[in-house]
Amino acid sequence: MNQSTTAPEEYLTPVEEQFLAAILAGRRADLHGETIRASILRILATEMHSAWVLPPIGILLDNALIQGTLDLEGCTVARPLVFQHCKFRPIEPTRGAIQLRDAQLKRLALYKCSVAGSIFADRANIESALFL
Repeated sequence: MNQSTTAPEEYLTPVEEQFLAAILAGRRADLHGETIRASILRILATEMHSAWVLPPIGILLDNALIQGTLDLEGCTVARPLVFQHCKFRPIEPTRGAIQLRDAQLKRLALYKCSVAGSIFADRANIESALFL
């Protein structure tokens, strides 16, 4: 994906702005059941937007509805991804809810999450831990 085509801040929903502010400050983001686009998570997790640099703690997201496929296929994610009480809802069920094929991840945790669809993780490499 071309780095110049990342989602600029003016296209974020108010909930996504709240999420981004918390994560970039190194805090857990509790969205209280509100929706965030999976594409925003991808941009943040892969640090494709030059102003969005993850702190060492990574992404800690609670109580969110994640809309769309979280597509990290072939990506390197150097920080932990921790989801708690989240719902993953793909727009196109045949693509799956989470794509991790050939991805290199630090850590992935899906605590008490529901995933409507498949998780594709062929040849994924998770450095420290995977919690489902």
